[in-house]
Amino acid sequence: MKKILTEEQAAVRGGAVKRVKAGTYTVVISLVILALLIVVNLLVSALPSKFTTYDTSVNKMYSISEASEKAARKVREDVTIYVICDPSQGEDTQMNTFLTRYADLSSHITVKVIDPVSQPTFTQKYTANTLTNYSVIVESAKRFRVIDYAEMAFYTGGLSASADYKTLVQYFELYYATYNEYPSLYFVGESMITSALDYVTQDDMTVIYSLSGHGEAEISATLSKQLSYSNVSVAGAFASLTATALPEDCDILLINAPRTDINATEAAMIRTFLQNGGNVMMATEPGISAMPNLLSVAEACGLSAADGVIIEQTAKNYSNYPYWPLPVLEEHEALADLTSGYYMIMPLAHGIVRAESVPAGVTIAPIFSTSSAAYLASLDTGSLAKPEGASERSYWLGASAVTAGGGKLIWLSSATAITDDAQRITGANYSFVNELANWLCPRQTILEDIAPISMDEPVLVVTAGAALIGSAILILAVPAAFIITGLVIWIRRRRR
Repeated sequence: MKKILTEEQAAVRGGAVKRVKAGTYTVVISLVILALLIVVNLLVSALPSKFTTYDTSVNKMYSISEASEKAARKVREDVTIYVICDPSQGEDTQMNTFLTRYADLSSHITVKVIDPVSQPTFTQKYTANTLTNYSVIVESAKRFRVIDYAEMAFYTGGLSASADYKTLVQYFELYYATYNEYPSLYFVGESMITSALDYVTQDDMTVIYSLSGHGEAEISATLSKQLSYSNVSVAGAFASLTATALPEDCDILLINAPRTDINATEAAMIRTFLQNGGNVMMATEPGISAMPNLLSVAEACGLSAADGVIIEQTAKNYSNYPYWPLPVLEEHEALADLTSGYYMIMPLAHGIVRAESVPAGVTIAPIFSTSSAAYLASLDTGSLAKPEGASERSYWLGASAVTAGGGKLIWLSSATAITDDAQRITGANYSFVNELANWLCPRQTILEDIAPISMDEPVLVVTAGAALIGSAILILAVPAAFIITGLVIWIRRRRR
């Protein structure tokens, strides 16, 4: 028998049905919104980090320049950037984002975080040194480069911020004595990592061989590393005594502080190398006049030596000792990329002068020179005093020559200038050597378009006039405004 509902029962049942429908609708809408949020979250997480994470560091330290973006997009082979990160030492989220931006730009670049605690032997195949937290290793199938996090900052002039305390103090004193201010600190993480990408993917490298067999000084590991930043590889020693020609892959021959003279056959071989378009960098010491065969190489390029020890008489032209000259930087193409604030120190140098006759087609130019008050101390007496009758004049301490065949010679009259000791004093000697090598064998590098970023906190400079006005506003105007406003309100209330 069909049950007949009263109007009241029907209304109750109808309301229940409506509530069920409304609840179902709410649940469906909630699920749709939740699904949309999940999809949006997935889409956002797939976006490159430059759209989702912002660089809040001082002066945008962890942003990537246009030059680095172009370099990363040009990578056509697999490259892995390993980040050495010990979680117990804290996480540098800005550095993580910075490195991830490289991976966002190319599918061939991968960033992997390595925990040195769980993988203690990982770095041993790359370096024997203990790396600081957030150091980076960039590796391809061709080669790799290790970048210690401590090396990603340097002071004006090129001195690494990781230098020892004594070196930093000496450098700060030298800089302040010259400029009456202290050097600024710069972050070069971007240029080093982008340079590493360029380095590990290059097919060809500029190759340097070092002449051996005459007591020459070896290239230090520090200088080799500095040269590698410009894609210059130090191949090793070249034993000229047993060779008939230089190696085919030799782009630059370095003659570094020989203790004895080369023979006539070796000299002829090097001259032929220069005449046929080869490049030579020569660093010598006082006493060069006792090496006529080596001198014949320079004289074939229109240069000769003024033997003795260069002495500077004005304090601003030397560091610590008068025989440690700080040369004048000439307007030379090789120095075009070095800004002011860079020092080259050339201890125990002799002079370089124009040869009596310059061969046809040879072009010579000074790179470094002394002041006009310099003189040559005699090697015979062992005294630094000015010899009787010696003249004061400007000498070249570094010069270049280009032969008719396109070969290039750079001659530095101080072998000490390309040692770690000299580098520690100025922090920039090796930067000069790098630029000279690049002039000898030009190679376009991406570093030229990546400027270092200042890490100094911006300073608000307030003039005396502005300070006076500000004080007047804060001390007089603001309190007066409050007093007047209070009086007006009090008077209005009294009149009501």
